[in-house]
Formats: sequence, C-alpha cells, structure tokens
Amino acid sequence: MDAVPGPTRMRVRLHDTHDGSGYENNFNDTPCGIASYGEVEDYTVEITLFMGVNERNAHSFSVFPNPSNGDISVIGADLGGSVLFELTDMTGRVVYSEGRNVSAGQAVVLPVSGKVAAGSYSLSLMTDGNRSVQTVIIR
Repeated sequence: MDAVPGPTRMRVRLHDTHDGSGYENNFNDTPCGIASYGEVEDYTVEITLFMGVNERNAHSFSVFPNPSNGDISVIGADLGGSVLFELTDMTGRVVYSEGRNVSAGQAVVLPVSGKVAAGSYSLSLMTDGNRSVQTVIIR
C-alpha cells in the first residue's frame, strides 16, 4: 500500500459542456477557474495506518452459524483471557463492541440480533496485542 498518512484532498468538478448556442456558456474542465454553469466540491479524507497489532500470532476461532439470522457464537481452542469482540461494517464503522473474559474452548454468544442490519461484517477478536478477523454474514 502506498497511501501517505494524513489528510488527502479531492476536488470534484461538474460542469456544463454545452457549446454555447442558445445560451452563453463558458465551461471550464480544469480544477480551478470560472465556469458559467457547474459546481465544485472539495473533500478531505484522513488516511490512518493501523499499526501495533501482531496478526502473525493471532488466535484462530470459529463463528457459527455463519451466515446467521441473529446472534452469533464464537469459539476458539486457544482463545482465552480478556478478549475484545468488534463487529465492523464494510465502511469500517464499529457497529458492535464488547469485552469479555473467556476460557479456552468456551463458546461466547454475541447478542447482535436486532442490533445490526443484514449484511457482511468483519468480526475482530483482540487479545494482548494479537488480532484475528473473520467475515460474518447477518441475514
């Protein structure tokens, strides 16, 4: 990835390309300048890089049922201790978050039924600087 962290600016310009017959039109297809008709909008996106998480030593886990019509269960043979469960939508917005103390091999039920819309999500499990991610589908 070659994105540079920090604010990145994007300019969107919509302009009328009419040839000028019937009404005067001075169209301009450059980023700046004057045009008879059109609109210019600027957007700023903040680029951040997520660092400090070791996925190499991440714990494996299973999610069931997947796809699900409601609540989901998570289990992992080597998953134990303090675990942060985060469900994020495809825009990266966290829609569900819960921290729990779990025992290895213990099934954990995440009560997301009625709390999230149908769609694809990323379920992240974070423990002691390690992170594991799986895709979850809610119907």
